[in-house]
Amino acid sequence: MAAAVHSGVPQQPLNNKRDEEIINSISSLILFITGSPPVNANHVYCFMQYVYKFLHPFPTLRNNTGGTLPTPFLGQPIAESLQGWEDVPHQDLNFVQNVFQFIPADDQKLAYDHFFQKLGRAPRVLEFSRFLLIFQGQLFLENEEFRETLDRHLKTLELFEQMLRSKETMIQVLGQCNYENKKEVDNLQSQKRNLESIITNVQHQKADLQLEFNSMKRKHDQHLAELEDERTDKQQLHADKQALIHTITAHEHNIDRLTDTVKDLGQRLHREGKDKSAILKELLEKSKLVSELEEDREIFMMENEAQAKYFLELKEEKIKLQKENVELKEAIEISKIILAEQYDKLMKKVADLENSKNFDN
Repeated sequence: MAAAVHSGVPQQPLNNKRDEEIINSISSLILFITGSPPVNANHVYCFMQYVYKFLHPFPTLRNNTGGTLPTPFLGQPIAESLQGWEDVPHQDLNFVQNVFQFIPADDQKLAYDHFFQKLGRAPRVLEFSRFLLIFQGQLFLENEEFRETLDRHLKTLELFEQMLRSKETMIQVLGQCNYENKKEVDNLQSQKRNLESIITNVQHQKADLQLEFNSMKRKHDQHLAELEDERTDKQQLHADKQALIHTITAHEHNIDRLTDTVKDLGQRLHREGKDKSAILKELLEKSKLVSELEEDREIFMMENEAQAKYFLELKEEKIKLQKENVELKEAIEISKIILAEQYDKLMKKVADLENSKNFDN
């Protein structure tokens, strides 16, 4: 800090242009203030010496404060530049000297500047020693407060540094998390595209299975209709068989009746012996009728066997159709199970994808 002293300026010849400008300025100033020009050159010289010896501030203090602080003479201690040593009591002289001896010169210069700023004049020895002690105590307290403040600031700075390091660590972690999240999002997008492709394929498979199911259902309905027709045919065949059985039974009754008639005719021929030729002719006709009835019976039996064979074929076809119907039902059930499983997996993947989207948002 600045400390002020009375500094003397040695006399020197006025032999340059700057000095001429100063002399002209001083002459004009004297004329402006007093209304009269300088008496002689000594008048101007004394004024110049007064200005040179006046207490001027350091350039820094002058710029900062705008005040008029004395320019110190760095080679001379503050105590030697003070006036009023003769006013110091003899019993206080050692104390005052000790004050100037033990207080650092920089603090003395700082106290001197403060005294001059406060009172606007240079201090005397005794009052400056008292002012210096008070100023030193205030400076000590300020230094303690400054140290405490500095410690707090240092702790705050250390805390800020820790927070900054933590922040940098968090930024790194967040960056890593962001990278992982971006990677996860890319994976989810890829999975989404794969799922969309799977959904499309499943929809196509579903459409194909639906077409196949409809075709199988039509075949099933057709087989049921055929089975119903076969059942109707079976009933009709059964009815025809019953009718054929009744016809055969009737023919057998007729044959039995004709046989009995032939026997009766033979007996009559044997008994009566009349009109043998006519009876023989009638007998031949009856025999011919019996032969025809036998042929009809054989034909009916052959037709009955053919109908029975056809009935067996229909029965085998029915068993085959029933087996195909069972296989068709099993295939339909398996297709339903596969479609249900694929649908459940698809819905689960879609739900997971929706949850992932909600989490990213």
